[in-house]
Amino acid sequence: MSTHSRVLPYYFPTTVVFIDDDESFLNNLSVCLPRELASRMVTQPQRALEHINEVNNDRAISEHCFRRPADAPPIDSDNTLTLPVNLSPITDALYTEQRFSEVSVVVVDYDMPSVNGLEVCRRLDPTGVKKILLTGKADEKIAVQAFNNGLIDRFVSKGDPAMTELLINAIGELQQRYFATAARPLAGVLAQPDLGYLSDLQFTHSFHQLAEQHNWVEYYLSPQPAGMLCLTADGQASQLLVADSQQQQLSYERASRMGAPAEVLKLIRSAEVILDLSEADSDDFQWKENIHLSLPATESTDWRIALLDRPRGLKYDPEQLYNYRYYLEILHYIEHELKGA
Repeated sequence: MSTHSRVLPYYFPTTVVFIDDDESFLNNLSVCLPRELASRMVTQPQRALEHINEVNNDRAISEHCFRRPADAPPIDSDNTLTLPVNLSPITDALYTEQRFSEVSVVVVDYDMPSVNGLEVCRRLDPTGVKKILLTGKADEKIAVQAFNNGLIDRFVSKGDPAMTELLINAIGELQQRYFATAARPLAGVLAQPDLGYLSDLQFTHSFHQLAEQHNWVEYYLSPQPAGMLCLTADGQASQLLVADSQQQQLSYERASRMGAPAEVLKLIRSAEVILDLSEADSDDFQWKENIHLSLPATESTDWRIALLDRPRGLKYDPEQLYNYRYYLEILHYIEHELKGA
């Protein structure tokens, strides 16, 4: 995952579709791409558009977080209605096998006989998919104009010796932008103080360092327990608990009302642990099992983190989750074995 200006509320690997009528070009390009990048190579633009419409036909996850009552009045320019927000669809997304097949970026050649690349991009406009145009020297002025008009997000010359490297870098940046755009409806919710770590630049840097260290390829905002649910390509899950001094104080007050032992209250007051109260309503709540040693997330903020190898926020065992490694194996079989048969 590439570094971003903030921690997104959710991110998972997605598929990149390459469209070019030159099959040999696509075959050569596929050999140069990182194996961990999910990609589909398509020589027929219409077939590519149909595929994208098929796999991207659902609403963005963030839109599922808003549940409009059936009897609510219509919203117009003079009527502002506040809808209840439920963040559980974010963590629920990791239980869907279709998430990895979602197309986030399309790389399309400009010069194709049936339809040029800009027309393909116009047809993609409503989908939110990010677009990279491949050009020849004669097409660069057209590409610059298309970029300035917002029709494409990047353009790369086929004749550039660093074409593959430029493509890979652009794809990584645009996949982040794809999720940032999808999460915009949640901007007001994510600006709340208890989620302030998402927009803290130093926390963001620390989070991406952790992601690289632990090989996380997907992550999801977890309301209960508060923090992030993170997974590797093999489906190994970790729970990152996050709390600041105010949340620590609220945990202390709640634990005190619940009759927590004195030694537990002392540990919470020390701010060196994070108390997980996500299962506090259970009759046999175990205090010591729900206290986790924490570390400062950054040197200059009061956010503290605790990393759990056994997440509390999962509905199923990690072994039961559809993981990205398995998806890559299936995709590789479809793209290479079946096409070569």
